[in-house]
Amino acid sequence: MKYILILSLLFTYSCLHNYTSKDNKSNNYRSMKVPPPEPVEAEKDPFLKSPYNSPNYGGFSASKFDTWLFRVSFSSNKLPMYKFFDDSKRKWTTPSRDWKNNIASSYKANDDENKIYSSPESSISNVTIYKYDRNNPLYNINGYLKGRMDRFKFYAIDGKAGFDIKQYLIAVDTYSKFVFAFATVTSIGTSGRNTYPKDFKAIEFSADKLHFYEYDPIGYVTQNGDIVFYKHYEEEFIKNPNAYYPKQHEYDKVAERTSSGEGYSPYKPIMTDAEVSNEEKNAFYKEMQKIANKELYWRDYSGYQKNNIIDADKWVKEGYSGRSLILYKYNISSNAQIINLTKENYNHNNKEDIEYRISIITSDKNAKYVNTKNNQDIINVELQNNKTNAISINDNKLTTVDNGPLFVDRMINKRFTKDSINLSPGSSFLPDTSGTVFGGTINNLTYQFNNNGTKYKMSFIYKNQRYEYNFKLVRFDSNPAYNWTSKFESINVSGTLGKYTRVVLRNNGNTIRSSLTLQSINSAESPHSDAGLEMIADLQK
Repeated sequence: MKYILILSLLFTYSCLHNYTSKDNKSNNYRSMKVPPPEPVEAEKDPFLKSPYNSPNYGGFSASKFDTWLFRVSFSSNKLPMYKFFDDSKRKWTTPSRDWKNNIASSYKANDDENKIYSSPESSISNVTIYKYDRNNPLYNINGYLKGRMDRFKFYAIDGKAGFDIKQYLIAVDTYSKFVFAFATVTSIGTSGRNTYPKDFKAIEFSADKLHFYEYDPIGYVTQNGDIVFYKHYEEEFIKNPNAYYPKQHEYDKVAERTSSGEGYSPYKPIMTDAEVSNEEKNAFYKEMQKIANKELYWRDYSGYQKNNIIDADKWVKEGYSGRSLILYKYNISSNAQIINLTKENYNHNNKEDIEYRISIITSDKNAKYVNTKNNQDIINVELQNNKTNAISINDNKLTTVDNGPLFVDRMINKRFTKDSINLSPGSSFLPDTSGTVFGGTINNLTYQFNNNGTKYKMSFIYKNQRYEYNFKLVRFDSNPAYNWTSKFESINVSGTLGKYTRVVLRNNGNTIRSSLTLQSINSAESPHSDAGLEMIADLQK
């Protein structure tokens, strides 16, 4: 019965398209001749004109994929779970060949590394993981323009779970760090009343017959090696896991490396922009000149949701940590021909200045500006409803007021201390001595935040006894008008009223305050008031 359950789950868990042929022969589609693609003009080539065309895009190098190993599991909600990881004791061996005789790198996985998280939990045994560098194992390399595959790696698994699991999984663009589906199922095997995928072919032969990288990416890889799936992939897969295939969803912007950043592939063919009439050009310039010589701002607040419960570990895993530290300051020249961008880091004095010059106006509200020192760096400008100051650059709406970084980003590696604090009798109680009202002096108060600002350790001495508490981010309570504040949860203790404390910054970020009394997460409080925030310490610079 255990194997029957596994058979059913493994077919359901496949992240690939339902079979499209009754042919059960194990054809090697990579050997099939395919028509060579038409050449692409440089100005229309997305592999040349996209900001994603850098091996260091996303904050880490494409070289990580040369050493990262890869594991495959399946969750109880039927979604695949992929993970890249380092292992100093193992490495990819090359050359080797998969079950179709395709050349690949490979490594032998431990039996407990690749699992099915169902009831009962099961391990996939005798696993070999394959990695194909710059070669789609299911499609002839001659079907792609020269150099296209240099940035891609493909992955497959060969193991056992009561039957042979031989599955082609995902393709990863090591430059953009986007994840693509690249295969469809062509035949199925049976075991009792259950079926499972048995053979595959390239997506180029199926669906809309596009190259796999032209479909919307299904997710992206974080710098920690985790793979985050987009909502459209999860919903479509869960709705009909046996018939999933990649699509173009007609998104109006390119995909981004955030959990809510679903969009189209940066390698979707570029449509040539048409130059507009002089009347439309003049209308564009007129509106742009209304906001000329004003500083306009943008910070990346991706992932921020006020008053919603936050998973601190997920916040880091999905790559949100530190994004809001960079301030983007835009200034439009008097004639709207030039946009100057200055990038400023909140924690450092260094600045980066970039000049963009207008390239083409495509409507009375839209234009493209090109970096004067790097013509691969193009920004898209959009005027929104012709309202003054209503402008977006690369789909990011600019503002006239900078509210600074998110609280957690301000707190990265920060340390606050206070030699002593006098607490009046009856003002508070210790979290782990519930109900004990006290007053007196506490010494050596310290707040030490971790390297992503989502956790901190608070310690102090009271009556010659040292107390130490650990907290983690649970909710953003920020309001731009009152500095950034957040709610934190006590990890190791709880008070009679709850286990949460509000932490606030005052004095331009140089002072921190919180309550020693742990409250419920929804306790009444005002961002204007310091009432109840007895614990106070100063930033150590």
